[in-house]
Amino acid sequence: MRALKLSFLLGGSVDDAGLEPIFATARANDLVVHVHTSPGAASDIDQVGQLVDRYADDVKVHLVHFGGGMSGHIKLIGARFFDWVAAGKQVYTDLSWAIGFAPRWLVAEIDRRGLGHDRVLFASDEPWGDHAGELARLNAAVGGDELSRAVFHTTFDKLYA
Repeated sequence: MRALKLSFLLGGSVDDAGLEPIFATARANDLVVHVHTSPGAASDIDQVGQLVDRYADDVKVHLVHFGGGMSGHIKLIGARFFDWVAAGKQVYTDLSWAIGFAPRWLVAEIDRRGLGHDRVLFASDEPWGDHAGELARLNAAVGGDELSRAVFHTTFDKLYA
């Protein structure tokens, strides 16, 4: 086992008492906690971000779908994701289901800010996603340099090897 997965799509909230044992187990066993993000309600990045604030000092938190839609992408790329990384939070993300502009903008911000290159990894939400499209979009955004190696190989190896 490498990760524990959370989703609030069918109910629950970031304030549920049952989350503490999940994060404690992840902390004790060096596991990643995947947290599904989507626009609105309990999976919105405004809610899920509280878990990063609360736990990512000592637990790796993977924000699946990079905020889950346009509003989440804007909030994360605009500052929040980079603020967490700069603060030393163990926050990671993937761009599965990302809207077309998000990968390009995120890569531009990584280049501009000089951080976050080791926090993004490729993932595809198969069988619900579009593996070929997500791969092509991310490949086009990251190019063939060091960031490409990190996104497609080293970040995943660091988290899950």
